[in-house]
Amino acid sequence: MHDYHDATLLTALVTWETGTTVLTFKLCSESEQKVSLVIRDTTFFEWPRRFPWGKSVSVNGMKITAADGNDEQRQVEIEMQSGDKIIVVGKEVLEDGNAS
Repeated sequence: MHDYHDATLLTALVTWETGTTVLTFKLCSESEQKVSLVIRDTTFFEWPRRFPWGKSVSVNGMKITAADGNDEQRQVEIEMQSGDKIIVVGKEVLEDGNAS
């Protein structure tokens, strides 16, 4: 898994029919490289955009854990440098390093 600290969050897409969430980032550590996180069978998606620490499109940190102690569900929590926390819960988390 890449280091997402200071990466720019470009897009977030949830396909309702399939339950697939795709978050696309531009990494700062690798010039102009785009990477996507794909969360399959999404059951929860929380996207606050309130900017409590000020406006920012950069990631402060990210962690992937078992959702509520359930080993069959993964929780992706992305803390933005704005102070907002994006949370996505699904069955599987994949990283696509060939995002365009």
